[in-house]
Amino acid sequence: MINTQSLTKYYGKTLGIENLDLNIKEAEIFGLLGPNGAGKTTTIRLLMGLLKSTKGTARINNFDCWKETVEIKRLCGYVPGDVRLYQNHTGGKLINLYTEVRGSAKLSDNLIDRLDFDLTKKIKTLSKGNKQKLAIILALMHQPEVLILDEPTSGLDPLMQREFYKILKEFQEKGATIFVSSHFLPEVERICDRAAIIKEGKLVTVEEVKELRSKAKDLTSKHSSLEEIFLEHYQ
Repeated sequence: MINTQSLTKYYGKTLGIENLDLNIKEAEIFGLLGPNGAGKTTTIRLLMGLLKSTKGTARINNFDCWKETVEIKRLCGYVPGDVRLYQNHTGGKLINLYTEVRGSAKLSDNLIDRLDFDLTKKIKTLSKGNKQKLAIILALMHQPEVLILDEPTSGLDPLMQREFYKILKEFQEKGATIFVSSHFLPEVERICDRAAIIKEGKLVTVEEVKELRSKAKDLTSKHSSLEEIFLEHYQ
């Protein structure tokens, strides 16, 4: 469902990612794991057709992510890492606007209830966590075939995180393919089938999560951060 070949992005002389090869199956929850600055957001922006690659290709459901970006945006639900919304709208008004643009919102009421989101407040008054809830609702409410999520639980409290994980599993059961970035190892362990690890813009490994968990088990007891685990285990 999602495929990249030799995907590379430079910002001038600064490396974003280099020669990233990924092959993600339909109805898989796939994690992109790495410390801050590793290239996770660059990868996701390339998949969403928001950046043009320096070389290589990215395809979703056989659509070229740059050349066929309209089709990509129709196919995908996207939560960016830096959520930016119309500040003077209420959440309810923005949901209605998205519904008019994209068509019927099959899941909006369900998601609003489950994420305990207040439709009446202006977006500029919302906390980071509530803005994140709104971004999730906007991305998921049309039940897209593919979800592209850049650190989607940022700002959510533990109860909302758990509910969000349940929602992702339900999407997977209905056949959705989910690509999620994180720097938080327990999150990837909890929800993903496989994960790619990137460091300094380069692919380190792609592994089943159960194998990753086994390798990291001893290290997580000795280190306080994912960055320390990477320094010791993924040279």
